[in-house]
Amino acid sequence: MTGIRRKFLREGVTIRTYLLALVLAAVIPLGAFVAALLYVISSKQEAEMESAVLESAEALAAAIESNIDSGLKRMVVLANESSLHVGNIDQFAQRCREAVSGSPDWRSLLLSASDGTQLVNTLSPLSTSLPSGLGLPWVKQAFDTGKPVVSRLFIGRISKQPIVGLAIPVTLQGSVQYVLASGLDLGFLRDLITRGVGVEGGVAVLLDQELTYIARSNASESLADGFAPSRLRQQISARVKGVGNFRTDEGLEVVGSWVRMPQSGWTVLVANPLAAHRSTWLSYIALLGAICLFVAGAGAVAARLLAQRIAQDVHKLGAEADTLASGTPVAGTGSSIVELQALGQAHQRAGTRLRELLEREREHRELAEAQNKSKDEFLAMLGHELRNPLGAISNAGALLQMQNGDPKVVRFASEMISRQSGQLRRLIDDLLDVNRIVSGKISLEVKPVNLLKAVQNAVSALQARDKEHAITVEAKPVWVEADPARLEQVLSNLLSNATAHTPAEGRIRVEVEQQGVSAILRVADTGIGIEPEHLGRIFDLFYQVPQALDRAKGGLGIGLTLVQRLVQLHGGSVSVSSEGHNRGTTFTVSLPAVPVLAPAPAPAPREAVPRYGAIEQVRILLVEDDPDSRESLKRVLELNGHSVEVAPDGIAGLAKAAQWHPDIAIVDIGLPQMNGYEVAKAIRRELGGKPTLVALTGYGLPEDEQRSRAAGFDQHLVKPVDFDRLLEIVARLS
Repeated sequence: MTGIRRKFLREGVTIRTYLLALVLAAVIPLGAFVAALLYVISSKQEAEMESAVLESAEALAAAIESNIDSGLKRMVVLANESSLHVGNIDQFAQRCREAVSGSPDWRSLLLSASDGTQLVNTLSPLSTSLPSGLGLPWVKQAFDTGKPVVSRLFIGRISKQPIVGLAIPVTLQGSVQYVLASGLDLGFLRDLITRGVGVEGGVAVLLDQELTYIARSNASESLADGFAPSRLRQQISARVKGVGNFRTDEGLEVVGSWVRMPQSGWTVLVANPLAAHRSTWLSYIALLGAICLFVAGAGAVAARLLAQRIAQDVHKLGAEADTLASGTPVAGTGSSIVELQALGQAHQRAGTRLRELLEREREHRELAEAQNKSKDEFLAMLGHELRNPLGAISNAGALLQMQNGDPKVVRFASEMISRQSGQLRRLIDDLLDVNRIVSGKISLEVKPVNLLKAVQNAVSALQARDKEHAITVEAKPVWVEADPARLEQVLSNLLSNATAHTPAEGRIRVEVEQQGVSAILRVADTGIGIEPEHLGRIFDLFYQVPQALDRAKGGLGIGLTLVQRLVQLHGGSVSVSSEGHNRGTTFTVSLPAVPVLAPAPAPAPREAVPRYGAIEQVRILLVEDDPDSRESLKRVLELNGHSVEVAPDGIAGLAKAAQWHPDIAIVDIGLPQMNGYEVAKAIRRELGGKPTLVALTGYGLPEDEQRSRAAGFDQHLVKPVDFDRLLEIVARLS
């Protein structure tokens, strides 16, 4: 055999030889193969049938549980009837009779008082004397536990018929006063489980908590009568659900499954006969065996004919492979053999795929180059937008160094520094807001907001710092559910965009109106407008309409992105329209409107906090590692009449606090040796509730503030420090 194999490997083997060997290899093990196949298919189909009957039992159990849950919910609704709560039992009894007539799954309703008196029973006339309700264990159980109860099967004392029921406690004034119970229609349950039998001749059985028959499907009488759950009691009691093959008292083999329902404690049992199943798969196996024999006989005859045809197609495919290797697409050789046809199609797909990959590589390269260019442009824009305020701040610093005590120069320089610092803060806040929105970390604190008032406030704030542009407001009161701070951000960005792109002699108009269920906000200007090719990308992150080299309009291309994302978070939409260059632009925001609310009483005016002096002196400890920040904050606080001590790190700050006992400690979070959180915890541990702790940090996310408060801080300030905010905190804490 080794020599023959070596000869085959050396000289090669034809397709015809392989086909003949294949026929021989198929005929010899055919018997063993068919036998194994019979076993595998039989086992698989029986497993599938077991799975199917288990699924049927689970589905039927779910349907019954759903019906029970529906009944309990309807009983809860009935128990909330006002007639019961005011003690009008006759009216409530009439309502119960109406409910029974409208509920096909209910046979009766009864109402029992806490002393056991049956007040209502729809099976008896109103004037009939009724037996005690506490004689029904399930009714008494509902009184005792205060929870809904699903009963076992019992004989009704009035109807003298088998019945199962539901009971719920009715709580009035904090205690259970009544129990409302419903008797379920066993015919309805029988019809329900009958619909769950998916196989002809199958049967479904519903058992109560004690495994007593409640209902049985109207399936084959022989199977229904012969199926004896008593043989399965031990297994049903031991497991919540199960499946297996069983034999009825009449010797009929069935595959059965049971599922115990957690809410009611009832059990659903579904069984299907095995005879039809086994005859079906045996016929399939017989057919398969006949096909195998036919293939084995015909294979030897067809091997020679097929070998020649296969060889021709293989030679063509080899030529196609050579063509494909040269980079030339091929049409694919046709063949009557599926595998060879698939190979030819694979050659064709390979050529198409090669072209697609080359095209995709080109597109990805162009996209990467465009993204790299966008990154460079954004960094250039960011550098430009940062250098402008930094340059102004640097110039103001130079003025302060060169001035000779001229108060006008000092005022001019300080106002410039304050204004440009605010610009830097807004740039950073916008970048952080975009990051939070894109990453899904932003949260809204919505409440009813008068959109008219919000527009008026935003316009007033803008006009306070921009005296050049005239803004017209045409608005009516419209209320929306919104986060006031985020709504103000939307309005501010839209108005700032309008003023940035509208000359001083232009016009800006703001409109607010209600259209149906929507609140409509329009911000229209007569500015430079937007060309049609830019309208589709105007809300894209970092996208800006091309500007001149001086970038007189400024911006990072994130304001309108913020507007769109914030409006969408509020369940609204925003759109833009423009007729082109120098034809103005209109932004339209649509938000869900809410009913008009009565105006809230005006809050009492807060006592103004003086910025410099005129407040009680406070002992303040400032722990900050940056010398410039430490010294500047110290001087600002001292100018306001406070006594200030400083420390450059956490250890020194903790020692100073223990020695000096300040009223307020302002602590930087990012301290060397011992961070601000550790300092706060140590101060709270050693000094208790005093001093008041104020965190100073560059991290301004909500979780950062939560972490500060968890460490013991009372206030949380984000750098760069808003001096007015800091002085207000100090003044109120003093």
